[in-house]
Amino acid sequence: MQILLLNWRDPKNPKSGGAEYIVGELLKHRIKLGDSVTWFAMTYTGAKAEETLDGIKVIRAGGPLTVQGSAKRWYRQHSTEIDLIIDQTHGLPFFAPRWAKCPVLFYANEVAGPIAKFMLPWPFGYLYQWLEPSFIRQYRDVPAVSISSSTTADLRQFGYRALIVTLPLACDTKPLAKLPALATKEKELTLIFAARLVPLKRPDHALQTLQQVVKEVPEAKLWILGSGVKMYEQYLQRLAERLGILKQVKFWGFVSTDQKKELMQRAHLVLITSIKEGWGLTVPEANALGTVGVTYNIAGVRDSNLHNQTGLLSKSNNPAALAESVVELWQNPTKYARLRQQAWEVSQTRTWDKTEAALDRAINNVVNSTNEKDT
Repeated sequence: MQILLLNWRDPKNPKSGGAEYIVGELLKHRIKLGDSVTWFAMTYTGAKAEETLDGIKVIRAGGPLTVQGSAKRWYRQHSTEIDLIIDQTHGLPFFAPRWAKCPVLFYANEVAGPIAKFMLPWPFGYLYQWLEPSFIRQYRDVPAVSISSSTTADLRQFGYRALIVTLPLACDTKPLAKLPALATKEKELTLIFAARLVPLKRPDHALQTLQQVVKEVPEAKLWILGSGVKMYEQYLQRLAERLGILKQVKFWGFVSTDQKKELMQRAHLVLITSIKEGWGLTVPEANALGTVGVTYNIAGVRDSNLHNQTGLLSKSNNPAALAESVVELWQNPTKYARLRQQAWEVSQTRTWDKTEAALDRAINNVVNSTNEKDT
């Protein structure tokens, strides 16, 4: 089978992220099954027009506002070679169902909703949020895959009618062979926040959470992993000082994967305070290393941080409520141990073979035009 993936970015784009990594891994799986894969994406400074990455032929053309037209023109020149299009939307969609002659599978990471205004400059973010439901309705009769139950629910809310296969996402962080004793963690309550330092992730809420926690647990500390624009990083440091917690916060900046794993394993709890996520990979990563998630109850994260099973979701999405959950676990070691054990056990079930099987099922449904129910 000849597969064409449409995505704004390819794996080498400086702005590529988890979405590109996941679909790249899935496409490599399809190549192992005998498929040929072409990835069409916009170009960027210094990029080659064509190259092959891990067996995937990458074609680059157009920019943020022209990549859709470039993809359409390329397809028309090669339409007889393509058996299936996977239309992975980021920003302005490709609208492949309008012009493709072959079957199309819609790939949804997340419905942007309120995060659009953080991703795009004013007033385009508000405009995109207003237009997004109409964009999604253009695909509503096209079979789809999504990366979380939250995304599937969002699609249905906007009138999606076709089959949606929800992919059970894998986690590359290998679970520890044995759950270490709690004595291997830091002596003091240690919280960890690992994400890009951007307003969308709300690292300021993590700082405010620590401010609330130290009222009950004075020795508590927070590790912040990740980097952002210098001005925003300086704002966060000034905020920590203003909140009176600067000495209890360590800004690690960008860290290697190995160092990230080491710090996650030593911490007690991982925090997520984002406005919205596609899935919330940070929690499964921490779970595999014996660390529990205490997070906001937001779309995507509630699918990876299972409340009262592998971690806790805050009663409200604000620092005071999150701090309450943190203190609750710290003061209840029996509950913490139970959640930690269950989180580690669940992490062992998050494997690529399950994700790949779900994608294969979705592709077979499109190619064979079967009529299954959502899975």
